[in-house]
Amino acid sequence: MKILLDANLSWRLIKVLESQDIQVRHVNNTVLPAPASDEKIWEYARVTDSIIVTKDHDFIRLSEMHGSPPPVVVIKRQNMSWQFYGQLLREKLPEIRE
Repeated sequence: MKILLDANLSWRLIKVLESQDIQVRHVNNTVLPAPASDEKIWEYARVTDSIIVTKDHDFIRLSEMHGSPPPVVVIKRQNMSWQFYGQLLREKLPEIRE
């Protein structure tokens, strides 16, 4: 499984989520320009077969317009620590895989 973290999430989540069967990249560490538009992130995730993880609800609109792939996970909890997001995502990994 490949996960692409949006710019609104900390790069520190890479260490929390990465494992033998999970590759994690942060959007700022890709070939995309910084800041990358949502559309460019969407296309990059589609081409690389990645799941977008974000706090940006605009990706819901893109998903409604274009369908899937790429799958999108939108975190609705705002203004939490990166450690909180890491724990939340680790707990939800089985659901994200499905």
